[in-house]
Amino acid sequence: MFENLLSLYNPWWTNPAWEHQGVSRELYEKVVLSISTPYITVLKGCRQSGKTFLIKQCISEFIKQGIPAQNIFYFLLDDPEMAAYIENNPNEFANFLRNESHTKGKLWIFFDEFQKVKGITELAKIFYESDAPIHFVLTGSSSLSVADKISESLLGRTETHLLFPFSFKEFLSTQLAEAPFSFPVDEAGKIMSDFVRDPSPLLKVVHDFYSQYHFALETLKKLLHRYLLTGGYPQAALAKTSEDAFLRLKEIKQAFVEKDIVNLLRIEKLKEFDQLMRALALLSGSLINYNDLQNSIGINYQTMKNFMNILEAGYLWSPVSVFSTNKISSVKKRPKAFFNDVGLRNYLASTYSFAQLEKEKGKIAENFVHGQLTRFIQNQLNGFGQVQFWRSPDGNEIDFIFEHGGHLLPVEVKYQQTRQIKISRGFRTFLQKLEMETALIVSDDLMETHKIDPCEVFIIPLVLFAML
Repeated sequence: MFENLLSLYNPWWTNPAWEHQGVSRELYEKVVLSISTPYITVLKGCRQSGKTFLIKQCISEFIKQGIPAQNIFYFLLDDPEMAAYIENNPNEFANFLRNESHTKGKLWIFFDEFQKVKGITELAKIFYESDAPIHFVLTGSSSLSVADKISESLLGRTETHLLFPFSFKEFLSTQLAEAPFSFPVDEAGKIMSDFVRDPSPLLKVVHDFYSQYHFALETLKKLLHRYLLTGGYPQAALAKTSEDAFLRLKEIKQAFVEKDIVNLLRIEKLKEFDQLMRALALLSGSLINYNDLQNSIGINYQTMKNFMNILEAGYLWSPVSVFSTNKISSVKKRPKAFFNDVGLRNYLASTYSFAQLEKEKGKIAENFVHGQLTRFIQNQLNGFGQVQFWRSPDGNEIDFIFEHGGHLLPVEVKYQQTRQIKISRGFRTFLQKLEMETALIVSDDLMETHKIDPCEVFIIPLVLFAML
């Protein structure tokens, strides 16, 4: 039976024409390079974000490069039969890998959802420390399980990557093939990446790019509105209609609850867990009042915090802490939080239509900007950065304080149709007291620069920021 499962999940062994095609993910080249290093490759991320698709793209690339197809093994540990065989026969399975390696030479072993099987990380550690000619690639969906297993066995032996659902740029690549114009998505991404790192030198470049492709903006904004409604989970992003997209999001949410909450973590109080998810979706971008939240759901504080930790560990939801410095006062205790995908947030908040999106567009745009900054930190800054927010005791607030390499960039989201952006007194106070050199306001379609000594405030449209 084990051999039959292997043949089922490794079609490239018997089909020389096998190839895995589709949307090329932004993380693709980094993962391919990682698999060429001596370290164990770990690919983590939420369920249905495309981890399996990405590693099969890597397998396809390795076969094109000349790696023998018979030397590449893929094990889907979400399959109960596959998982049970490996877990119940650890010595036999280890001997199988040794024999295959002795016979064929270097092997590439892919364990998909590795946290489902006890002993996988210990197995990888043994082969790694014995310098066996085997490269392991592990994917996992829950950081609670993934982090525990890695810290126990593989600390210092891994190169880890975090895969998000489709970015807006990746979504665009699926939508522009039939557009009556050509738009350089990669060039736009490079410009915005450089701009966010250091805005001042890139302002003219951004302005020129915006002017050059102004003819495409209406089409891009329509696609952005679709993305803001249904998000980036591949199944939802590729759905033909928003109605079908929300059906896919419903299935994604149910899979998370059934596979991670019920089967893996053995969590009870599923009704209360669901209520908390929906409450947090409605509170996205707002200060969290723990007392009000736990009382409205009918759970105690510790249960509520455990549920929040599970959502964060599943890469679904992220709390944002308060920025604090002795140069300016701020509230200390109450965080804000956002869902990592706007589509999932909208499904949970019952925001199903473009009419509802229009009513909530400020909140949803803020959620989207948070996701852009978080993705940028993980994928382009290798995790070296932080997103916080600032709020003064008298209620003045800046949506995000983006920190990287010792530099701060205040970011305010004002996604509304207007001829002029009003810069708040609190925003001005923050810029002046901290002597900021640059700040960013994300607008609907304005492209301007304001001077608040000593700071330059750059106002750019959300459709440009979406290229980050």
